[in-house]
Amino acid sequence: MQGAGDVSLAMADNVKWFKASVPDSTSTMTLIQKFIAFVDKNPKYTLASTAFQLMLDQEFSCSK
Repeated sequence: MQGAGDVSLAMADNVKWFKASVPDSTSTMTLIQKFIAFVDKNPKYTLASTAFQLMLDQEFSCSK
């Protein structure tokens, strides 16, 4: 989870279409909890990497 969160920071800085900003203060436990809640609500996303990116976009969306 933490690794995926770290990648999201790099993506947010370098990819124009990615609009999620995870605050540095966000704990790994928070990411895990939000991911589990997202997957529970959206069982159609079976690929974890896709589900994680969609969760980040939903929970930590920012405008660029």
